[in-house]
Amino acid sequence: MIRLVKLAPEEYESAFILKPSDLPEDIVEVTVEKVYYRELPITGSSLMCKFKEYEKELPLNKTNKKALVSILESDETDDWLGRKVKLVITPNIRNPRTGQMVESIRVGALKRKLD
Repeated sequence: MIRLVKLAPEEYESAFILKPSDLPEDIVEVTVEKVYYRELPITGSSLMCKFKEYEKELPLNKTNKKALVSILESDETDDWLGRKVKLVITPNIRNPRTGQMVESIRVGALKRKLD
């Protein structure tokens, strides 16, 4: 007999959501592999970004989505595939649900090399 364990929404979401503690450094370079919508138990329908370098995915809040559109110069998510960006851990961001100050992941542009 198989027993199914009911997970709390926080536990379910944390199983596949990329968190600051999952990153090895404060700044990492990543490649966009997949962008799609996923229904999350706490936040509802969320645009998710899967990076080639990680199993877990980053839900794109307004700030990170706007950054990707600006950095990758397109609001078409298909244009983002295969493109490189950096993920930066930023301290002291206020969680809109709890009001607590937490670490967060922000998307940033890679520095361009000058010839």
